[in-house]
Amino acid sequence: MQSISLSGRARNRHPADLARQVLCRARLGVGRVLPRVLPRLALPRLALPRLALPLLALPLLAACHQGPLSALDPAGPASADVAAVWWAMLWGATAVFCLTVALALYAALKRPSAAKRAPVGALLVGGGLILPGVVILALLAYGVRAGYAMMPRDASAFRVEVTAQQWRWTAQYPDGELIGGTTDNRIVIPAGRPIHLTVKSIDVIHSFWVPRLGGKIDAIPGHENTIRLQADRPGIYRGLCAEFCGERHAHMFMEVEALDETAFAARFKQVTP
Repeated sequence: MQSISLSGRARNRHPADLARQVLCRARLGVGRVLPRVLPRLALPRLALPRLALPLLALPLLAACHQGPLSALDPAGPASADVAAVWWAMLWGATAVFCLTVALALYAALKRPSAAKRAPVGALLVGGGLILPGVVILALLAYGVRAGYAMMPRDASAFRVEVTAQQWRWTAQYPDGELIGGTTDNRIVIPAGRPIHLTVKSIDVIHSFWVPRLGGKIDAIPGHENTIRLQADRPGIYRGLCAEFCGERHAHMFMEVEALDETAFAARFKQVTP
């Protein structure tokens, strides 16, 4: 392909004019090369567009994933807030990207008159400071609101204390005891009721995360962290350790079993203080 060089006179021209000249020369070069290259490819004329369409659809298909560890398949109010923040950031980033590409194409292809050219300072302040600042502040406010919603506030919430250690989770219930079953790697909670979850560790730092019920919370030795979760409907929700904690970190899973009111009353014995 031919090289693109600019003369001394061209270097003094407006950047938009230079960009247009570069694009035109590049287009001519591609037009000369493609007729010689494409016949060598054993692909039909419409094969490349057909191959490109599935690639364009991959991001959308990945975002539609639903599964036991998907944060985009919420089963409670806290996880719904997390998913809403994710979607807001995705669409906000998409809007900024599209606007940036549109402005870049406009600057490259449009030839404004000298009278209509905006001062460089105005473009830098408007496009480089004001617009990103507004977008970032909006996303920050939305994220803070979602984070505040996950903080325990309800005094009547069901309390669970979870202790992390290599490589398992142990659940304790300050307000009663579980009848039958195990307390290792399995947490039993009532469905449709706020859960005040306290997390701690006895060895290294872990991170408690049930993606379909809420956000992450670190389990730190010598320190207790709290988070509010809730399962809107009965079911089994899978969780994991989201902080590398050693050799068997990848096997440090747990299950949260949410029961309806009748089933939970049969499994949990309330202790009167």
